[in-house]
Amino acid sequence: MVKVKNIEIGADRIILFTEKGMGYYPFRLSLCLQNATPQQRNDFSLSPFGIHWQQLDEDLCFDGFLFEQPMSDKIRYFSNRPSNRQPHHISG
Repeated sequence: MVKVKNIEIGADRIILFTEKGMGYYPFRLSLCLQNATPQQRNDFSLSPFGIHWQQLDEDLCFDGFLFEQPMSDKIRYFSNRPSNRQPHHISG
């Protein structure tokens, strides 16, 4: 299981901060998230396994988000680069 420390919802992507670094998922890879308003994108809940958007009926699994999709299907990277966005802190 992936240990997520913070999540940021940017203008065009979701950014996950984990124990191992950072990974991101562009909204363009999900028609539902791409077409959602910023308010809808920011209205999510977390489970130990992923992110859920009740209004949108959309889910992203942390493991699949970071590790299972082929590189040709999404853009991702890991680094310790600081971010200028406000993170959603996750307790636990």
